[in-house]
Formats: sequence, C-alpha cells, structure tokens
Amino acid sequence: KDNNAIIWQGESLIDGGPTVAIISGLTSPSKNGKTGPMAQVDIIRSDVHPYEAVKLGLDHSICGDCPFRDKPCYVNVAFGPAMKYKAMLNGNIPVMTPEQAGAMLKPKGIGCRTGAYGDPFVVPLEIWQRLHQAADTFSTSYSHQWQRPDFDPGLFEYSMASVDPYNTVEQLRALHPTVRYYRVTKTYDDIDPSTEVRCPSKNDAGERVLQCADCKLCNGSVKAKNVVIVENG
Repeated sequence: KDNNAIIWQGESLIDGGPTVAIISGLTSPSKNGKTGPMAQVDIIRSDVHPYEAVKLGLDHSICGDCPFRDKPCYVNVAFGPAMKYKAMLNGNIPVMTPEQAGAMLKPKGIGCRTGAYGDPFVVPLEIWQRLHQAADTFSTSYSHQWQRPDFDPGLFEYSMASVDPYNTVEQLRALHPTVRYYRVTKTYDDIDPSTEVRCPSKNDAGERVLQCADCKLCNGSVKAKNVVIVENG
C-alpha cells in the first residue's frame, strides 16, 4: 500500500553528510509531465529541510560541485524533496530494501528516475544494482561526479555522465573515453550529428511530444548516441 519508501540511509559518498534515498511511485507512478509514469528517487539530507540545505550550502552532500547549484536548478525543492522530507519526519515513509522496492515496480514495467533530485553517486552503487536488478527495468539518471578520483565507472550502467559548459565533453573523454553523456547547451546549433542527438522530448515549437517513460534514451547502458538538451528544455 505504500507509495514511498526509504531504500537507503547513510553517509553521503561526497562529504559524509547524513543522507537518505527515498523512492516514490511504487503504487502510483509519477504524473511528472516530462518523465511520464515512472518511479522517482530523491536523495536528500536526512537532518535538515531541503530548502534549508540549499540555503546553508549543505546540499553539497547530495549535489557535490554541480555548477547548477548556484543557478536555478530544474528541481524546486519546495515540492517533491520537501514533501518527502516532511513525510519522513512524521514517520510516514517505511523502510524497504532495494529488492523489496524493485519487486513492487517489476510487475508494473515502469522505469525509475534515479536521482530526480540529488546525484546518484551519493548512494553506494550496490543500492542501485540491487534496485534495478529486482525491478528489471530501465533507469534515467545523470551524474556530475565523474571527475572525482573515487568515482566508480560501474555507475554508468544506470547513469549518463552529465556535461555542460563547465564540465566539458573533452574533459569527460580524457577520463572515460566511451561512456554516454547528457549535455546541456545554450543552442542546438552546436550538436555533432555523428555522436549526438537532440533530446526528443519537445518539438521546434516547444511542445511536449515525447516523455522519458516512452523514450528511454537516457538509460546509461543503452547503445545510442549522446543526448543534448538546451537549458530549461
């Protein structure tokens, strides 16, 4: 009956801050207009409200040095992350193993947005392995932490490398020559058609034409071109 569950609690792999990973959509998939019906995992500080974490800079535990922390992040922490934090404080979110949560997703055949808020690197890789093996479905996920010396490339099975004007493709290729990436850009004019494809979620008129639940291009292990999206796209 539970739509949400805590699937991991521990110290952030970025800076050791107290952190929790909460999955939603176990019984009622997300109605997010961009992703469509998918499960969502938010990674938040377990000791402070997400808004306060951003205000105090404690969101470093879950976002690391992501360049968009100091810019308008696409996630409004006052909604999903804040609601999950409040529910957790009130004791309304049960603890499940990743296998239990994955088993609830499997018969539904829906994907999982791993890191709807927060970077998936924060959570030990084995948690994602256990969740996705039990769910037997695809993920959409991005990590900015691929420049860290302790980054585990095994995460690329589930997550794409996130690149942007500050963490470039050239820097990524020097460290991880073959992995797929998700690139944020100012304009689609700079796409390299031999290796990149425009995110197909919107048409030229800016209308939503495809949801992540149906697209599935951002599953890290998919054999496909790299995905490019304009800022706020």
